[in-house]
Amino acid sequence: LFLQWLRSARNISVSYEASLLRGLVKLLKFRFCKETEADPTFGDKSFDDIPPIRKLRSLQREATKRNSKSTRSSDEDRKWLQWEEYLQVIESLKGDLQTE
Repeated sequence: LFLQWLRSARNISVSYEASLLRGLVKLLKFRFCKETEADPTFGDKSFDDIPPIRKLRSLQREATKRNSKSTRSSDEDRKWLQWEEYLQVIESLKGDLQTE
């Protein structure tokens, strides 16, 4: 339900969803660290005996697949300055420091 709300109301990107799920899996691993009986040394997947972790892992895999096929949600060109713009910003900052 929370993810559905984030998708509809907040219009989150697929990459954000995958990151959020990854974080939730880590949180649940911490929460259930004393309760798991899965033993990775004998071939078990760690925490595979904890149903909420299994479900979140599944959701995370789906989000990661969707993310690999989706387009970027931000305009990459707006993230970067041209060299001349960068130099102007530096000069402006130097001027600000000299007036203080």
